[in-house]
Amino acid sequence: MTKFVLFAAPAVVALAPTCSQAAQVWVAPSAVKIRPGVTPPAAASASATLSAAQNEFEAFQVVVTGAATGVSMALEALDDGKGHVISGRDVTLYREALINVTQPTGGDGAAGIWPDALVPDVDPVVGEKRNAFPFDVPAGESRAVLVDIHVPETAPAGTYTGTLSVLGGVTAQVPVTLEVWDFGIPSTSTLRSSFDMAWNGPCMGHGDGSCSNVTAEQQLRARYLQAALDNRISINRPTYTSPVNSTGTGSWSDYDLYAGPFLSGTANTRLKGAKVTSTQIQGTARTTSAGVKAWSDHFKARGWSGVLFNYICDEPPQTCAWTDINPRIAASRAGDPAIPTLVTTTSAELAQNGITGVDLVVPVINHMEDRPGTAYAGSQRARYGPTIWWYQSCMSFGCSGVGPGYDYTNGSGWPTYAID
Repeated sequence: MTKFVLFAAPAVVALAPTCSQAAQVWVAPSAVKIRPGVTPPAAASASATLSAAQNEFEAFQVVVTGAATGVSMALEALDDGKGHVISGRDVTLYREALINVTQPTGGDGAAGIWPDALVPDVDPVVGEKRNAFPFDVPAGESRAVLVDIHVPETAPAGTYTGTLSVLGGVTAQVPVTLEVWDFGIPSTSTLRSSFDMAWNGPCMGHGDGSCSNVTAEQQLRARYLQAALDNRISINRPTYTSPVNSTGTGSWSDYDLYAGPFLSGTANTRLKGAKVTSTQIQGTARTTSAGVKAWSDHFKARGWSGVLFNYICDEPPQTCAWTDINPRIAASRAGDPAIPTLVTTTSAELAQNGITGVDLVVPVINHMEDRPGTAYAGSQRARYGPTIWWYQSCMSFGCSGVGPGYDYTNGSGWPTYAID
């Protein structure tokens, strides 16, 4: 779905804060990174005009260029004047926290202060107040707040308006106009995604890399699943351990408790009924027919089998030998021939190593259409079947030390998740 964010161009709002230098409040599109040194453009807007479908998220940024102290913001609701209101969890304000990048990440990167983490005013996952506000803005610097609006699937088409209030050391009223189109988009994305999250990623990020508190880890991971799914992203390992081992024995109780709602569409997501679009077989079960069959049987019984895939090997020969792959595929087929097999590599490397039977061949994005003069120059789409996934890696900005064939020195112009 293409989104449109339009901004009128009145003069920047110049206000009279408690500081000695006049502060300014202005509006920016959602995709622009507002770094501290950014100043208001000549045609900066003081209002936001957006368009979105029913059940779509749309966002914009409100920026304060200081000096200003004790700044807070609030947008209570948007309404169409006919009794239809967008409010509550459907309107979330996030202060954009800053992080210091000490050295550039590859050719496109730049050291310095970058906006990254989004700190909500009220956490939309659990409804708790957070510490987004108030915040201070030093003289001559800018700070941004992301305003994220979800149009309820039941919202009638029409024009919705509201006012965002800026309070504290600087005050302003920012008019917001949202045009809701007369069609909706589904809660579950029709474009499948498969984002991996390390087994101990959440607990490591929250101070316990060993995941010593199993219940807390599972609950925390579920929050990440919910946040991702509300952005139409599927995390492919919903629990941090596999429910069964290579013999197919174990317990599904925790998996069903924590992963089940996201597979069944019963989780408390803002996108009502949203389901993950891909889930991988976890642990040693993926390498044996008994393990694969156990996953297949359980998913069929619960009505989840359409999302399951078997991640046979990641970037061979880095994580497994080429000779490991065909036996693993055979074991997977014996467990359930309908479960797609996946290897992150190229079709050329599979052929060179005598590998057959891979349903999802997943090349790194650099190898889908590389630069002229390289082995993968031009579109490689015709080399793959009717369905293809691809991914971005550190090859987008340089993988020094990873190994032959994986270092990429000209790391610029590629998609990347690096902050800078």
